[in-house]
Amino acid sequence: MSRKRTLTDEEKALWEQEKRDGFPLVLKPKSPKTTPKPTKFRKKPAEIAPSPQNKLDLHGMTAANAHNILISFIKTQFHLQNRKLLVITGKGSGMLREALPQWLSTAELSRMVSACEIAKAKDGGDGAYYVTLRKMRPKSL
Repeated sequence: MSRKRTLTDEEKALWEQEKRDGFPLVLKPKSPKTTPKPTKFRKKPAEIAPSPQNKLDLHGMTAANAHNILISFIKTQFHLQNRKLLVITGKGSGMLREALPQWLSTAELSRMVSACEIAKAKDGGDGAYYVTLRKMRPKSL
């Protein structure tokens, strides 16, 4: 009967770094002062495909990198008042495709996102999403 190999110190350090810096398995959103409306998510392609005002291509990126770029992209587009976006995740292993709706549901992004739906085939089908942003509320004086 063979004995299981133990990790070297270098492997343990690498694993600890990966746990610290890698993609979190469970995203725990910070609790906002007010609870935002939940993001609508439809698995069926949109009946009437919105004409995207901008697009973001995430496929081929690591989850951590894609998440950071998505947050920056959504915030920028929200402040530019672009409401119809196309986010391409690619089909690949499905990790980004499955993570995107979770990321959009976090407190940080859900206050800006009103809906997320799978794109039509011409825009990427199962490997892309239409993301609709909320209207920016004018700041009270």
